[in-house]
Amino acid sequence: MGCSESKQVQARQVSSPSKKDSHTAATTDDIKVNWALYRALKQYRDNYFIGPDDVKAVTVLVSSNDMTTEVGFLNGQFVYLKSVASSADDQATARWSLMTEISSRASIHHPNIVGFKGFTIAPTKGLSCVTEYMEGGTLRSLLDDQQAFAKLTWAVEKINFAIDICTALCCLHKDNPQLIDSNIQASKVLLNRDHTCAKLSGSQTFRGRRDERLFIGYAGEFGWTAPEALLGDDVDSKGDVYSFGVLLTELDTGLLLYAGIRDTTPLPLLMNKLVSKQLRLTLSPGCPEEIAKIVNLCIGHDPHIRPSSDRVLEMLQNAKIQLNSLTKESVVEFCPP
Repeated sequence: MGCSESKQVQARQVSSPSKKDSHTAATTDDIKVNWALYRALKQYRDNYFIGPDDVKAVTVLVSSNDMTTEVGFLNGQFVYLKSVASSADDQATARWSLMTEISSRASIHHPNIVGFKGFTIAPTKGLSCVTEYMEGGTLRSLLDDQQAFAKLTWAVEKINFAIDICTALCCLHKDNPQLIDSNIQASKVLLNRDHTCAKLSGSQTFRGRRDERLFIGYAGEFGWTAPEALLGDDVDSKGDVYSFGVLLTELDTGLLLYAGIRDTTPLPLLMNKLVSKQLRLTLSPGCPEEIAKIVNLCIGHDPHIRPSSDRVLEMLQNAKIQLNSLTKESVVEFCPP
């Protein structure tokens, strides 16, 4: 599956908020918008601006210090609405971060990345990013359901999830400059209703080299963060490959990373142990050899030795063929006379 061609203008990295913004207002569809606050989005308004009256928030899904995600309605369909939380300490920086996400999303069109619907600017709530609603919830929720997880196999569901996610990564990494997801974990992968399609949420995608302001959330996701990122080095696509390898361990075991020690060990000590190779990920006893090999290559500490996302995808596709072959052999072997 390749990246679909976008007819939209290529997204650009958003410049940081300026204190010199004027306050000249403009009108779009009879909605008064102060475009001086949203200059980075003006190039997208013809194709992606949604009138605030066309979107209705229904319920809050997730709320953090800086952002709030709600489920809402657009044209009779459920959507996700992400906006700057009223409690955000630095409204300008939070708004700039959301504009950066919108700018990146506007150039991403792929069946395994949550679809971008557009953005709206309401008089009271301000800027909201509108994205596709996924009825199956997160992959993390599926893994946490013990009965549902017990039915997942590497030969079918798990390998398909892995291929879907890696296919999306390949699309991001082909862009120039590269798009980095920076947040690849089961809780950030969304599923369709019947759990046959996995999509990256794309909520923290950014371009090219690491930007300190964008990187704050990335470094906080301990366990999925590549060692070079913890050391303060620039992050590129190989950082995503590391995170993907960690996600494969989630798929394999169904468990949260380092579940036994996360709550009892200070974060700085955990980070030090990870960087110094004292902390290691474990796979289940039943993990297929083909998958274990891919995991070990992805989570190598040296980013230069890790495979590219294209190579990982190729290995996953070969693993699927081998796993399906083993499954067919088992059916034949145990078929009653």
